Amino acid sequence: ILVQNMTKLTLSPNTVVIPENKNSDALFYLESGTLKSSDGIHMIMKDTLFGDVFCDHDQPNNGDLDCDGGLTTQDQCILWKISRLLFQAVLINYSKSMNASSLNIISSVPMLAPLSLSQQQRVADVMLEVFFPKDSIIIEQGQAGNTMYFIKSGQVTVKHHNRGEAEAKKLDVQGSGTYFGETALLDREEAGADGGIRTADCIA
Repeated sequence: ILVQNMTKLTLSPNTVVIPENKNSDALFYLESGTLKSSDGIHMIMKDTLFGDVFCDHDQPNNGDLDCDGGLTTQDQCILWKISRLLFQAVLINYSKSMNASSLNIISSVPMLAPLSLSQQQRVADVMLEVFFPKDSIIIEQGQAGNTMYFIKSGQVTVKHHNRGEAEAKKLDVQGSGTYFGETALLDREEAGADGGIRTADCIA
């Protein structure tokens, strides 16, 4: 989402990116090329984010990469830029969207649906979105669980390995809109199954 709102800049050598004695008002990503400060102290190489301190905090950027000497391109550079105000607006909108999505998930779960809206909001506030690549193991069999997972997209294969058997037995395949881990979370039990052999990339 953030990248979609950034502007791509192709700059010639000796182009001023941040003027001397000016604070950065944007977040930058240097895709290629090199930046230098006019005082010769700082060099910024490709694949570097800078200006982020100013975007994160409503105060002048005193980060190591931004300096009073300003920043100028040393060679041809490709920069991506997003202004501080747009950066903050994107984060606020994304946070609201994620919160609304979390509330929808919570209200669809029988054990959480009876909670009041304020209680559901408190649960939504502490939910985090995590991406699991294909074939990742989310919960090991026998591991003490302390997390409940809601599957936003993808699938999870639940398996159980019996002692003496060469391979784990498939018990279930869960997809978008389902959840797991609630028993271990409530009862502090050890996980009875190895949940998490991906049949597809999964976001939970």
